[in-house]
Amino acid sequence: MDDASPRPRSRRLLLLVTVWLVAVAAMALLAVLHFATAGGAQATVDLVATRNAGDATAPRVSHVVLTGGGGDVLLAESVATVARAPELSDVGVRSVPERAYTGMSALVDGRQVSAPLHVSLHSGGVTPLLLAVHAGAITAAAGNDDVNHAVLAAAGQLIHPPDVTFVDQHGAAVPLHSLHGRVLVVAALDAHCHDTCPLYTALWADLQRVVRERGWGDRVALAEVSMDPGRDTPQELAAYGRMVGATWPLLTTDPDSTYAFWTSLGARYLREPAPSPAPVDWYTGQPETYHLHHDSLAVVFDQSGDARYVLQGNPRLGHDLSPALERLLDGTPLSSLQSPTSWSFTDLLDRVDTLLGAPLEYERGTEQAARAGSRVPDVALITLDGQRLALRSQLGRAMVVTFWATWCAPCRHDMPLLAAAVRAHPGLLVVAVDEGDSSGQVSDYLGTVLGGDAAQLTVVRDADRSVGARFAVQGLPVTVFVGADGIVRTVRIGQLQAGDLGSVLAATGA
Repeated sequence: MDDASPRPRSRRLLLLVTVWLVAVAAMALLAVLHFATAGGAQATVDLVATRNAGDATAPRVSHVVLTGGGGDVLLAESVATVARAPELSDVGVRSVPERAYTGMSALVDGRQVSAPLHVSLHSGGVTPLLLAVHAGAITAAAGNDDVNHAVLAAAGQLIHPPDVTFVDQHGAAVPLHSLHGRVLVVAALDAHCHDTCPLYTALWADLQRVVRERGWGDRVALAEVSMDPGRDTPQELAAYGRMVGATWPLLTTDPDSTYAFWTSLGARYLREPAPSPAPVDWYTGQPETYHLHHDSLAVVFDQSGDARYVLQGNPRLGHDLSPALERLLDGTPLSSLQSPTSWSFTDLLDRVDTLLGAPLEYERGTEQAARAGSRVPDVALITLDGQRLALRSQLGRAMVVTFWATWCAPCRHDMPLLAAAVRAHPGLLVVAVDEGDSSGQVSDYLGTVLGGDAAQLTVVRDADRSVGARFAVQGLPVTVFVGADGIVRTVRIGQLQAGDLGSVLAATGA
């Protein structure tokens, strides 16, 4: 069998999904009311700061200014601390004139430095701004995704694979750098796979259709990249493409380059003896001589060639396979390869949307797993003491499901608030779903941050992030408020505010 089930990911890959989400609509309203000044519409920003992980000493930073757009705006007289990436120092929420800005400047250790920053600020929300310091210089970023990317760069945790030169199914050379400038969506491929890979090929056909329908041909590239260069020659990949209807690039290269590419992404594969009896090789008509045990994953690269998102395990198709792909399953039922908790086509498209700056799928009307008015997903979780907890079995009382991780700075703010909410509302259940940390990390964190109050929360681990995928979680923290009837009242993305929390809980009937 291929490694078709989702596996726990490393911290580095987890950070690819997200580091920081600070935009909360309620916080925008509170900030505007508190900071708004007379004379024109005001936008709200939340300034955070970090320094490169390699910088041993923290710099002295002061006089942080937004520049351009018809006048400079002071964001901070001084910055008390500048944390080492990927940690962030929250400098504070500010109200600024609503307009476009072109840069940010600051005094770093007494020297004036500046960086470009192209952002249009509007009222009605909170825009995160990042000031990143390295060796006396600064970079600036605005918006959740760009801030996430800049923090990973400062932490040295971006994954940029080597510039491998592939060959496609037509024999043409395809250097990896030739695909830069577009969002690149790559799936692992083994043309002799009998379970996972046919699902990915089917999903790539869906993706190709959407790319065409939305006119993204010059903005999005897609490919399947072989993990089996021994068998997946250009000629064989061409035959595979004809057989299954794959017209996008099917890429292969020499064994050393294949290994360098996939291991840079944290993916593994291993050649093993063929099972007995061996399946028939669809290409040669002879019994297969070996089996490739491999990780199953999709990787979404940004326009600069950095791996920004990794989705692992079998995708949830939502439709049947074509006859040609179904034959490759060699009798394995499709239903046995999919799970309601697997990631979906919508999850993949949301990653592409984010990198394109396009509306997310729920904004296009696509069904999401957890949204206001929907029924809470029917998932089962395991608590830290090994007890099974089915969310639907908890109907009859108000419930909060919060997704968090030990490295998430806003989560450190939220956890005590939620524990206090349980004390104030004895019938309330707060399910705190940790995304990907080890049991030891979770226990140490709870003891440090909550102490005895940890008992107020029902803490569970989502080691492979499958529950987060079912709830369509794309960043941390995400908090879902559910009424006693099991209907989601609202979903909050980003840090909670104490004043807002009370009103939201009241809507659940807590």
